[in-house]
Amino acid sequence: MNMDTRMLLFLISMALVLMAGFCLWMSNVITAIHLRKTLTKDTVVAQFCHGEYFDLAGLLKVYRISPRPHQAEIGVHSYKACLGPRDNVKLMMHQANDVYYLDAVQDYLDKNWQFTGWFDTYDGHDDRGKREFIVVGSANGDEAIAKRQLPSFRLSRHAIEGLFEAIRVSAE
Repeated sequence: MNMDTRMLLFLISMALVLMAGFCLWMSNVITAIHLRKTLTKDTVVAQFCHGEYFDLAGLLKVYRISPRPHQAEIGVHSYKACLGPRDNVKLMMHQANDVYYLDAVQDYLDKNWQFTGWFDTYDGHDDRGKREFIVVGSANGDEAIAKRQLPSFRLSRHAIEGLFEAIRVSAE
């Protein structure tokens, strides 16, 4: 084989690789669009919970929101961080026995630049006792802030529904 034939075969193989990559990328985009249109509070648990794990990063990816938290604050036994393109979803957690528990999700800012949310509803459902799902993240708050990730935290089914609503509203 001469050099021209090898170069032609190389270019053809690279074109095929690029075409396959483009097809996979388009498949992911179409799947995300379909999920955005069909996902509801009732189906989010079935779609994104695998055993006791909740795939928050996958849900954020569907709504094209970066999983990197902003304005993260760590207290003695608390963690707060914002998500979303305009920092309009705020997660608040408390720490007990080296594990974070989701206390509240506050969504969007009102006209006075205050967060509003479903903390009272969450409190009213008394979801503090049964937190059967965990979001996998950094080992602790300090590591989470250093790596610009969320820490691992536990949450309930009701919290997943509230988080889904806040993310959905944030992405609109």
